[in-house]
Amino acid sequence: MDFFDFSKSVKREDLISRLKYYHEKADEGMKLLHNNKNDALSIQKNLKEELAKEYKEYSKVKLQEHILKNGDYSQYVSNITDAYVNQKRGKSVEVLRSNLYDIFDYMCYGFEEEFINK
Repeated sequence: MDFFDFSKSVKREDLISRLKYYHEKADEGMKLLHNNKNDALSIQKNLKEELAKEYKEYSKVKLQEHILKNGDYSQYVSNITDAYVNQKRGKSVEVLRSNLYDIFDYMCYGFEEEFINK
């Protein structure tokens, strides 16, 4: 997954597309919880790894100026950050539903209208 270059113009649609990717993958994982916990855990693990990479990239001081100047960029990074830092014991089946739901839910913040009108 490529990182967004917030020092250049990033389309709102591209941000929403990435958020929807996380949202839909988390939803897929939640649907697997009853029948296939191993696949659900694998999805959550992959999502957490992707979120970690984005979180690390967008936490760089050199990007903060660009992120904070744009409401969409700032909201996107906030959603990624919230979803990542709220993951609990990443490999634990006991908190799997909660972890997947957090990713699912945080992706919508600030972009609710786009998620309602899929």
